Amino acid sequence: MTKHEKNLKRKQQQLSRKEKGSNNRNKARKKVARVHRKITNCREDFLHKLSRRIVDENQVIVTENLNVKGMMKNHCLAKAIGQVGWGMFTPHA
Repeated sequence: MTKHEKNLKRKQQQLSRKEKGSNNRNKARKKVARVHRKITNCREDFLHKLSRRIVDENQVIVTENLNVKGMMKNHCLAKAIGQVGWGMFTPHA
C-alpha cells in the first residue's frame, strides 16, 4: 500500500504543477484517478480475501457496530482508519 501512496503523492505533485485547463493537466488528472482506482481495488481485494477466510474458518461471526464516521473526525486516527477500510469490511462479511 505504501508503494501506491508514494506513487499517488508523486502524481498529485505533478498535477499541481500543470497549468489549469491544459491538455497535460487533463492527462495528469487521469493518472491521479488511475492511482486512486488502483488503491481502491487493492483495498477491496484484501477485504474480500480476508472476509472469505473468516467465513470459511468460523461457524459464527459477530461484528461490532463502530461509529466509523465519528472516528474519522479525529485527525490522529483518520488516516489509519481510512486505509484499513473499516467501513467497507462489514458488507463483505
